[in-house]
Parts: sequence; C-alpha cells; structure tokens
Amino acid sequence: MEPPDDVNRVEPHLYIILTNIFEGQLLLVNITKTLGRSVDEACILQPREHSFITHESFVFYKKSSLLDEAEFKEKFENNKRLGPLNKTVFQRVCDGLYESKYTREKIKNFYKRYIESLPPR
Repeated sequence: MEPPDDVNRVEPHLYIILTNIFEGQLLLVNITKTLGRSVDEACILQPREHSFITHESFVFYKKSSLLDEAEFKEKFENNKRLGPLNKTVFQRVCDGLYESKYTREKIKNFYKRYIESLPPR
C-alpha cells in the first residue's frame, strides 16, 4: 500500500528545503508522522533527529514540491524557522529522494540537475 495523498493539515508540518534557488525554484520535502499509516520507507526519521520531530516520521516524497521564490514566500513567510538539520540526517533525506519509488521523475531530474550544477568539492 502506498502513502496517502493527503495528510492531516491541521497540525503544522516540518518542511525541509533541499536546494538553494535553482532554475528559479526551491525543492522542498514534507515530514509526516507515521502514526500507523502506510509510509514511504525511503527515509524514516526518529524523534530527536530534529527538534521538531517528536514521533517517528517519514519523508513524504510523493508530495515533494518545486516552488518559485514568490510561492515560497507566500506559503512560508510567516512560518517558524527551525534551523538546519544535522548533516548526516540531511544527507539521508537527500538520498531518499532517489531511493523512493514515490518521488516523481520531474523532482528527481530537477535535483540531479541541481547537484550537477554545484562546484566540485
């Protein structure tokens, strides 16, 4: 069974920005509590892996979003900023984008172009 299309919108959700502005857009993923529902197992997060996460949660890759700067400001301007993820957790979230069978090809392709555009380390 696949993750639901909709999640409870009453509670605030943690969104993670995976890219800087690239091709005029930002890539975001949503973190959702597992709470006994079908989940995308590509990236499961445990409580305390981020200060906002208090229950086992998953990255809801099916609902990944590409937002232009104006859309981002409109949707998130008044939201609380919670700070960055630990580098290891952030890398797991990024890796899961490719591993998830629910990530749309458009999202995978955007992220691949973004990574390829970065200077070598």
